[in-house]
Amino acid sequence: MRLAQGRLGAVCLQLGSRRKHQLLVRYWKEPKSPIREGIEHVAYHFDNAEVTSLMQRVMTQQIKNGEKEYWPIAYLAKKCNETALKELSSGRYRGEGSLQYDTSVELFGKCRFRPATQVIAT
Repeated sequence: MRLAQGRLGAVCLQLGSRRKHQLLVRYWKEPKSPIREGIEHVAYHFDNAEVTSLMQRVMTQQIKNGEKEYWPIAYLAKKCNETALKELSSGRYRGEGSLQYDTSVELFGKCRFRPATQVIAT
């Protein structure tokens, strides 16, 4: 676990740097789903144009393929992206853990996303 945290920290430092890095480029070449999911999770913590672009592409691809990955959807919902808010309101992501999903549900109010009133009521 300690080694994994060290690597996660190194990845965070790389993503936080101002120079263009290869981690987000690697995402599209990486055949292993757990590694791609890890890149999504780490990228979620950074607010820059490159990560936003990655998350938009990932979300579009995942919706098209019927996949259910939380981090790109949550990232874009924080930016009040209507497609991401719609996905969150579907209820498909309730299994992400109550604290994380509660934070996501708060975005419906922040973004004034009225179609989610059914989710909030249940």
